[in-house]
Amino acid sequence: SLFLQRHESNALLLDSMLDLLLLLGVGMIVGVTVDRERQEHYKAQQAERLAALGQTAAMMAHEIKSPLVTIGGFAHMLLRHPTVERGDQQKLEIIATEVERLERLVHDALDFARPMAFEMQCCQVRELLDRARSVIQPQTGLRGIHLVEESDLEELELSCDREKIQQVFINLLDNAIQYTPEGGTIRLRACLAPTGKLRFEIYDSGKGIPEDMLDILFEPFSSKRKGGSGLGLAIAQRIVQAHGSCIEVTNLPEGGACFRFELPLVTHTQP
Repeated sequence: SLFLQRHESNALLLDSMLDLLLLLGVGMIVGVTVDRERQEHYKAQQAERLAALGQTAAMMAHEIKSPLVTIGGFAHMLLRHPTVERGDQQKLEIIATEVERLERLVHDALDFARPMAFEMQCCQVRELLDRARSVIQPQTGLRGIHLVEESDLEELELSCDREKIQQVFINLLDNAIQYTPEGGTIRLRACLAPTGKLRFEIYDSGKGIPEDMLDILFEPFSSKRKGGSGLGLAIAQRIVQAHGSCIEVTNLPEGGACFRFELPLVTHTQP
């Protein structure tokens, strides 16, 4: 009888363990399902929000564009007039500069709002890096910032939209310039990633990204920088996502931040 009691006790314990494992399994399945639904709901909300922001930005940009062109045109015309006094000339220069800043904002808003069409083609890494350097050179030179390239993969070919990816480089480098102090260094690195794609990394030597900004950095109009809108990073993220990747950002222990993304390489088949 003692043997039977022990056997029944072991059977009850086994049943209890099986019930517990079953409950844990059901709980995990429910948890995963709820988490997935929550993520899908969040993505849907984000998509609706971005669509609404895009429509609003497009309407505002179209309404603002014409008056800005008129104001900027008159300001530049008066600046060229020989009878304008020095004090008035300085005021006109401020007007012209601020109009140009608003025109860039309007341009970015229209870029963000309009649907993007992509033309994939083969292009060399060297070509992309050279064009990015030539466009950004005036800004780095003006502030004494050193732009250092670290890559020995220039002859590799990428499959991408050349003009759109060029915009990504310019937007990310412009962001790095804004946060790098005068005389600082920006590093542009290209290397092979474990995924088999080519990884680009842009390092700045600023103070890093505030923790409360990391999760919303690529959302439009999220920038806290004076004169910034955040549209440049939002547009860059959209372009990279259309190429099957995403821009990631991390703060560096020594200060500054690193933005990285990957692009697919062109694979040539042997004849």
